[in-house]
Amino acid sequence: MSGLTSALWITGSYLIAGTLFYLLINFLTKGFLTEYLKVKMSRGRLILVKCHDVTDSYYKAGKINTKRNLVVKDRSKAIHTFSKIESNFIARELGMNCIEVNLIKGLVINKDFTGTSGYDLTMLDEIVNRALMLPTIKKEEVWEKAKNLLIIVTAIGVGVCIYLLLNQPEAICKVATVGVTNI
Repeated sequence: MSGLTSALWITGSYLIAGTLFYLLINFLTKGFLTEYLKVKMSRGRLILVKCHDVTDSYYKAGKINTKRNLVVKDRSKAIHTFSKIESNFIARELGMNCIEVNLIKGLVINKDFTGTSGYDLTMLDEIVNRALMLPTIKKEEVWEKAKNLLIIVTAIGVGVCIYLLLNQPEAICKVATVGVTNI
């Protein structure tokens, strides 16, 4: 086997092993790993929500909408809205904000396991305001930067190829002949 083929086999086997490990850990934690990474990568737009259901407790990613309500989709894709969010309901777990909710009764659970079902919207906490006021990244700006980076990298690559062709043609011929003989 040539060096490129063995490198592809090694990379592929590590990729398969890593994917299987991720799937195993995600299965053992009942989907927590995916939700945790989703909330972590959202950079504050999503909040980790611990949902207590009839048979199980699990984590989901929730979002604070423009009306300052917590919106969560449960495992059956049903949308639950919680409108009473105060600072004493938001806890820090694993380096991020977490809110506990009871999906059966429609309650937001306090740290001392008391719950509430109503809310005055003028009583929002600074954490909720901070989550709502995060700047959003425009997709057009990201694509424009990626396009500019691709143009610069391509120009540098073409420049290096032209330099090598003009200044070292015998070295390129040696590389080409070595590559042909190994095929």
